[in-house]
Amino acid sequence: MANILIIEDDPFFRDDLEYFISDTDNHNIQTIKGVSDFLKMKGSFKKYDHVFLDLMMRKEEQLNNGDEFSAGELLYEIFRQENQHARIFIISAMKVSELKSKILEDPFVTFINKPVMDVGNLIETCLAKQ
Repeated sequence: MANILIIEDDPFFRDDLEYFISDTDNHNIQTIKGVSDFLKMKGSFKKYDHVFLDLMMRKEEQLNNGDEFSAGELLYEIFRQENQHARIFIISAMKVSELKSKILEDPFVTFINKPVMDVGNLIETCLAKQ
């Protein structure tokens, strides 16, 4: 049984991800709708095997420190400090060339471009990766 974390501020896409993940197998799924919820969970990220992370979220005041990074990039960095081996699926309309962090050097990261047309197929493909 895999522990899966969904970090997505779009409620419709978040619900789709959760629905299709729960339909594939017996998984423990936790959803986070933004930066505030994510920061409240700090210290508990080691238990996750897979993460679906939206890069383009509002920074909110907690992360508004003048960095050029997007909120998702900062959340990635915070998550990686606790869990270095979870498979992370970055889901974003952002172009890879726009990334300012070293996310794509991470061997456990897969970048997925939005819009996602077939969420069910996406989930099946992602969860098959080990």
